[in-house]
Amino acid sequence: MIRYYLAILLVLLGLSASAQVHSEQAAAFYYGPQIPWHTLSIYDFPVVEPDQANGVPSAFRSQRFYAYVSLGEVLASRPYFANLKPEWLLGENPDWGSHIFDLSSRELRDFLVAQVIAPLWEQGYQGFFFDTLDSYQLVANTPEKRQQQRQGLAALINQIARRYPQARFIFNRGFELMPLVDAPVDAIAAESLYQRWEAGKQRYAPVPEEDRQWLLNQFAAMRDQYQVETIAIDYAPPAEREQARELARKIAGHGVIPWVTNPELDMLGLGVR
Repeated sequence: MIRYYLAILLVLLGLSASAQVHSEQAAAFYYGPQIPWHTLSIYDFPVVEPDQANGVPSAFRSQRFYAYVSLGEVLASRPYFANLKPEWLLGENPDWGSHIFDLSSRELRDFLVAQVIAPLWEQGYQGFFFDTLDSYQLVANTPEKRQQQRQGLAALINQIARRYPQARFIFNRGFELMPLVDAPVDAIAAESLYQRWEAGKQRYAPVPEEDRQWLLNQFAAMRDQYQVETIAIDYAPPAEREQARELARKIAGHGVIPWVTNPELDMLGLGVR
């Protein structure tokens, strides 16, 4: 009898521990037009593409919406591209046809704060989701050059935080930047924990176990060392909602906030809400 009750207790403890590993926070990423502000407002970390709107509607300015900002590279289609000096660009990202910033340039950093961040703050965005934080690795081919770019990125983020002390931030990866920044980082996101989108082959593919474990280790280190939330953005065909739900459940089981969506991120995906 004692053995029976002990077994029941162990099961209950196991279920309790499993439940506690799930984050109570939720995130959503929506880059499409006609932003569903009301729906996104239920999330703790709603991220939108600011070029799809004229700013956060007045009814939602009391909530923190995070504006997508590519901090490591830029497409020629961005409005401010024409005002960039050629010496501020290190090279190109052939996968996207974008131009990689030389963030060791203080002049460029000042430009980005004034021409990219300041207008978004005026439009009502209280947070920023910084993407392409590792783009410099495509062109910085020595340890010294990579360190120079990391320091430039960190200096830029710290500069933004000083100018807008009420702003909050989410990083897309950028794990190596965390020891260098003083900015208030809410979360670190990364794509493809279980399923990824291979743009070159136009197909969905499972993430190798080795890659998944590496990312989970990075997430765990960020939570332990910096007390930030972690978010995984996985991809699934829009019609496969049950597959998306299963992916979200698996991700949440690691204590990671899930968001499962299409490769364009222009639909309402699935998370924990």
